[in-house]
Amino acid sequence: MPPGATASKVSNQRVSVPPKAADVTSYEPSERKVFECLCKEYDCSVAFSVIAKRTDLFSKEFKDIEAWFRKKTGSFLIREDERGVILQVDAFSAKARLCFSYNNAYYGTCKKDNCSYLHVCRDYVTDTCSDGATCPRNHKFHNPRDNALLSRINLDQLTDRQLRKLVLSSTPHVCVEYNDGICDRGDYCSRIHMCSDHLKKCYGERSTCDLDHEPAMTTEHTRTVLERYHLSHLNSDVVKRIILVYDDSTKSKETGHVHQDKPDASICSEFLLGKCKKGSKCSGHHCSLPFHWQYKVPDVGKWKSFSENDNEKLEKLYCDETLEECTATGFQISFESEGFLLLDREGYDVNFLLDNKLMIVQKDFEVIAQIRRLSTESHVTNPGNTVATAWTWYWKDENGTWRQYDVDQLVRLKQVLYPVLLLGSVRYMSLERDAL
Repeated sequence: MPPGATASKVSNQRVSVPPKAADVTSYEPSERKVFECLCKEYDCSVAFSVIAKRTDLFSKEFKDIEAWFRKKTGSFLIREDERGVILQVDAFSAKARLCFSYNNAYYGTCKKDNCSYLHVCRDYVTDTCSDGATCPRNHKFHNPRDNALLSRINLDQLTDRQLRKLVLSSTPHVCVEYNDGICDRGDYCSRIHMCSDHLKKCYGERSTCDLDHEPAMTTEHTRTVLERYHLSHLNSDVVKRIILVYDDSTKSKETGHVHQDKPDASICSEFLLGKCKKGSKCSGHHCSLPFHWQYKVPDVGKWKSFSENDNEKLEKLYCDETLEECTATGFQISFESEGFLLLDREGYDVNFLLDNKLMIVQKDFEVIAQIRRLSTESHVTNPGNTVATAWTWYWKDENGTWRQYDVDQLVRLKQVLYPVLLLGSVRYMSLERDAL
């Protein structure tokens, strides 16, 4: 056989039977491509369920996307639920950090010739700079000094907006909700539970502040957060200069923090007025309104808050003196069955037994649940409290019509019912005609 024919036969064999290892490698996602996608298309943060569906990043043949993200700790931070399921993926770069020496110096100077951190205004990044165009520090990442650094750390292709988001996602924050007293995530919170004013040195140690100051740096929760950001090896003084105080939350305070085990506690009036500094240590409930309705379904054993809309709907029903029992539609009630959360998007029809503090939910079958109303302290105990609960009292005449007490009757009523008014939870009662 001619030599040329033999060579042709060998060549065909090589083309038709590629090495198996090549097939496996071709399915491996590009870490760089996924990282840039997060930065450029999702502002450095995206739900796992969204990014996992990107077939341009993860081929259909690549099965374990969760495990892949867990391994790439140098480029991504993951957030999980209580069962360890990934909920969110954030872009991360340990090199995308601000120079605290540059930010601590009044005129924005750093003595290191080859500083490996970004010389950009810290307050600009956290959107708190009040100097604007007169600020002596850089408000742009692509400045003459940092352009070379960005090129070295391979981040020069990102815009100023994208770099700002990356710095925020790569740096630990103080939990703003903890400072407002409404963080209920506990150990699952990815931010540091520390007094933000203390960190900013707005004041020294003060006995009136109930939030954690220096002890916050040594808690197990803080150590976990610092490990997440690859900062656990640094001493606390350095870490405190890196931590950002940044409020990026779109939080709603309709639920706030509600104590499960304190049914007699009042809604904190100071919190409603924006003055409570006790945070999560406050013995009162932190809610957005002077009233707050909750329900407890069977076999769950935990009070849950009605939605903001349902909370106000139920309060209107409760304040109608003619109603002892009523039916309402479209209430959002969540049930748990075998570990799954069940919620009808259209809402449920509910029969409220207001005096008995019960509700009957019309599901596939009837579900009877307890309800409770939380409120601020009674106006009787503190007349000067502008958000205290004040009651309007009615009496039913012989024709069954409810009539409001006049001023003179009301003064006498308050004297007779003072112990009841202190409780503030009794809606109906029977009195002899001559009691007043």
